[in-house]
Amino acid sequence: MAKIDEFKITFTNQDITCRVRRIPGVNEHYFDWFVSNLPTPETIWTHAIIAGNIGYSHCLEMKHHFPYDYNDSQRNVYLNECEPGVFTMFCGAGKTGMVITKYGPVCTEPMCYPAFAQLAEEDAKKFYEAHIQAWDATYATKMPEPLVRFEL
Repeated sequence: MAKIDEFKITFTNQDITCRVRRIPGVNEHYFDWFVSNLPTPETIWTHAIIAGNIGYSHCLEMKHHFPYDYNDSQRNVYLNECEPGVFTMFCGAGKTGMVITKYGPVCTEPMCYPAFAQLAEEDAKKFYEAHIQAWDATYATKMPEPLVRFEL
């Protein structure tokens, strides 16, 4: 089977799709596990209210249990220190988890998670725009919550 180096995040009710890539040498086992679960069902994507430019999924339904211990992470990042576009994850016991990402320059919370992927640089502008729309839908216009789907 060919090695997969990229997946997509689609903001389905905004018609915005962005590419997300493997980070060579960094938690590639997490990336491989994540793509083995694709495609995912749609899930709510929301904006952190007080932490700054942070977006995350709610109860992302996975096909496979997370088989790793976070102690084997090769790179944990603090969201207030990392560059925008880093994708991190949190998976508890079972088959649900969260994808958490910093989409802009501001983050006030020292939240630490394993990095496993990086937004394609050429998609940064539309990724930022998707999050501005998510903010507006969640806290301003009260339009339906943004939904995302992860797929190959």
